Amino acid sequence: NTLNPRDDLAQLAEIIQLIDHLMKPHVDMLTHLLASIDGQSAVISSAKWGELETARQEKAISGVTRLKLRLASLAPVLKKHVNSDLFRKASDRIESIEYTLETLRIMKTFFDGTSLEGDTSVRDSYMAGVVDGMVRANPDVK
Repeated sequence: NTLNPRDDLAQLAEIIQLIDHLMKPHVDMLTHLLASIDGQSAVISSAKWGELETARQEKAISGVTRLKLRLASLAPVLKKHVNSDLFRKASDRIESIEYTLETLRIMKTFFDGTSLEGDTSVRDSYMAGVVDGMVRANPDVK
């Protein structure tokens, strides 16, 4: 994982247009805010994150939180109008972006020497959960 949120944001933009079009401009704003994080490695991406102004970092994190909470709050309504697979994909993309941003923050503090012991386990925990979910969904996956 290169800790580049661009692919997840692009996928989310397509899905959100279908399930909650009112939030499409919000996703576009996040894409614009995070456009400079285009690293081909976690090291490069975390350095790019560190170059963002603190206000932009906080706006990105709060923007993802807003999407997550809105989707969860409107789930009963949205699921009546779209198939559950599409809703799940949107939720998965938001969660991936959320973990990516937190991991970028943590990696930056790690490289700065200011991280706390155990901080980097956020990324490991997320990846383990994704793999576990894939195996549960399809036990034949290797």
